Amino acid sequence: THMIEHEGKWRFGFNKNALGPAYAPLHDDAQALALVKKFKLASYWCGASWLVNQPILSPQDLYPVSGDQKDLNRAIVECVAKMQTSKEAA
Repeated sequence: THMIEHEGKWRFGFNKNALGPAYAPLHDDAQALALVKKFKLASYWCGASWLVNQPILSPQDLYPVSGDQKDLNRAIVECVAKMQTSKEAA
């Protein structure tokens, strides 16, 4: 399966005739937590916002990517987006 945009929403599926549920980790806690599990992210409440960061697995990760938001799902998605951007830039 892969991600397909259909009627303004992202969905998993094989094609536009075989679509799964909408993919919206900003609004779906289960989808956001699946990202936490997949990327082994750590999350911390810092008094006014959530800090989510990638694990430090090697010396190249000494400055880990993080997301810092008042909403936990948004912090998770921000962190994953930054991880993907840094991976593409490398």
